[in-house]
Amino acid sequence: MLNTHKYIESSLRENYGINNDTSNHPGLTYCHPYGKTIDFHHYIQEKYLNHLSLINDLQAYLERDDLNICYQPLIDLNTGNTTSVEALIRWQHKLAGTISPEVLIPLAEQTGHIHTLTFWVLNQALQQLHAWKSDGINIDVAVNLSMFNLHDENFPLQVSRLLDKWSIAPDRLVLEITEGVIMHDPEQVIKILGRLNELGIRLALDDFGTGYSSLSHLARLPISELKIDRSLVMDIDKNTRNAMIVRSTIELAQKLGFKIVAEGVENAVVCNILKEYGCHTVQGYFLSKPVNAVEFKSWFMETCQNTYN
Repeated sequence: MLNTHKYIESSLRENYGINNDTSNHPGLTYCHPYGKTIDFHHYIQEKYLNHLSLINDLQAYLERDDLNICYQPLIDLNTGNTTSVEALIRWQHKLAGTISPEVLIPLAEQTGHIHTLTFWVLNQALQQLHAWKSDGINIDVAVNLSMFNLHDENFPLQVSRLLDKWSIAPDRLVLEITEGVIMHDPEQVIKILGRLNELGIRLALDDFGTGYSSLSHLARLPISELKIDRSLVMDIDKNTRNAMIVRSTIELAQKLGFKIVAEGVENAVVCNILKEYGCHTVQGYFLSKPVNAVEFKSWFMETCQNTYN
């Protein structure tokens, strides 16, 4: 059982360098965004109590299958066809509202729930892919991984079993990692990625261009796809510097034999520029926001004859 008081005291000490004793820091206050001044320690304690509440709630939501998956389409620029979707976790908390992935994923990693969460997403996504296949929708699905998944020796075997469970060919699954994942024990990460690659699962490097180790690791990683980060892509119609970076990245990726995906496509101009640069696939709100499975099926049926050329 987690001792809440000791957890708060430890967090205060580690994150703020202070003890959970207001007598040691008299008069310490925090200015609330709405202008109200409150006791700093009460503010921090409330923050961590809310954090603890989310920890307990996450486990309960996972046990009840009460999280959601949204799917964002990826479009082939040469054919205009929808080739795949990215499965994105969504947590609609009954009291706190929408919990963003930026909060949810670190929370799951810190509390040891990340393995359960990852396999929940994988199972849901592969089950949905199986259902779509029965409806004549033959696409691939991409799922994001945590660095903790790649430190688990059993991970490749567990993924293989899920693929068998839903009768999905391994090359229909794309597992995405970020550059930051590689920085934590790169040899172990490369070993696990190699085993996944041997199973026939495709691997993608996500958010490319936001880290510091990109070029040094590209040649070593058994990846087949490169996803250029939205922060570089979304304004290439206005930002000459970003446009040069994106174009150079696409040229490099082509020489290395990678499939190239551009994230954050917000308008037709950017879409056309990327096609001119030789980008293979695009993803973004110009094409479709992330939607639930039912909405995606309707969107797919309505747009499968359309092209984005």
